[in-house]
Amino acid sequence: ESGDPRMMIEVRHVMAEGAAARLKQLMTDHPRWEEEDEIIPERERLLNEAVDGYLFPHLFHGAEEDLAARGLWAAATLVRENGEPEQAAAWGGDLRRLYPASPEAAAAVGKVETVVSKTAAEPKKNAVPQAEKSEKPEKVEKGSRTRKPRKKKIQEEEAE
Repeated sequence: ESGDPRMMIEVRHVMAEGAAARLKQLMTDHPRWEEEDEIIPERERLLNEAVDGYLFPHLFHGAEEDLAARGLWAAATLVRENGEPEQAAAWGGDLRRLYPASPEAAAAVGKVETVVSKTAAEPKKNAVPQAEKSEKPEKVEKGSRTRKPRKKKIQEEEAE
């Protein structure tokens, strides 16, 4: 590591941009990714990789305000585009509070209120109703499935 944190921040940002681009391509190639057991972990990995890279300057080098604000806004935008409006709104609020003079904070002003008001009015896409959530998973008998089988498995079983 060099003594200049800006260099490391830039490298991490470029890597995050690459992960975000791969995520976008994955989503384009697999529009029904929620139904593809093989794609879900890859989507989560790419999303986390991009968000981690974007948030690095905010979390570890907040004094580099221009880079921290850029990364926080990029993370908020990415999660908003990937179905997490509440997190996007939270990071947009952080951006406005912590880096108010940044161009990204100005861009967040209209977006944060819009996200918050839309979120309050709409149920979360993959939300489980409160009554259905449980603290502990039910005990599963050995050999039983806890997840929906993959399409290939179903097709193989039907072929037999």
